[in-house]
Amino acid sequence: MPFDVLELGGRMKKKYLIILGFIVLSAGAAVQQEKFSFLNEKLAILKAFMENPSEVGTLAACSSFVGKEISKYIKKHIEDNPKKSIRVLEVGAGTGALTEEIMKILREEDHLDAVEISTQFCGVLNEKFKEYKNITVHCASILDWKSSRSYDFIVSTLPFNSFDVPFIIKVLDRYYGFIKPGGVLSYVEYIALAKVQRFCMGKVKKKEHKRRAKIMKNFRAKFGIDSKIVWLNLPLPINVYHLKINQERKVSV
Repeated sequence: MPFDVLELGGRMKKKYLIILGFIVLSAGAAVQQEKFSFLNEKLAILKAFMENPSEVGTLAACSSFVGKEISKYIKKHIEDNPKKSIRVLEVGAGTGALTEEIMKILREEDHLDAVEISTQFCGVLNEKFKEYKNITVHCASILDWKSSRSYDFIVSTLPFNSFDVPFIIKVLDRYYGFIKPGGVLSYVEYIALAKVQRFCMGKVKKKEHKRRAKIMKNFRAKFGIDSKIVWLNLPLPINVYHLKINQERKVSV
């Protein structure tokens, strides 16, 4: 019987298509079982961004490398003070990418308050961290949210480059009110995003954008203790800033 290469190729193709189909079906089943999977979280962020880009400020969650960098002072404090419990405030928790890294560090006696304005993201957070007793998710704007507690650390992912000047001043003033004297505020800012935004702006908006940049630059100059570029992050590398805050409440404009 002659060796039919085409026939053999056809059989192999069918075989691999069957295997591929099985893999796809298995993957689909896994996604169904894991309600808040990686893919679903990415889709949730994309949907939220399309609905309100100025509020969400990004197309993707921060990477675990950003999470490790932004929480390093929390980790060091716990290592240096093993018998002292701490409270952490996370503002703009999103789908919990940074929250996961923070929760890896915190002990049972510590507590994290995660404030997130998006009801969709709050649903993801509540489901993802439902087994944890030392985290509370608050679905609210940081300007409206009230707490009688003060915090050793504040972690913020709010997109300051997308906010107007009065809003930035109000947010920073809230941070002053929440943080303990000598507490550490850590926040993120996408590299080069400000320059791209300015390139697309008219004269009036460019002037406003420069005022925003000046406020944050002055803020870092006054309280900054450390910063690092995290290159392993999508869609853009990100700057992580760490600031040690005293009780001065005036924001320079």
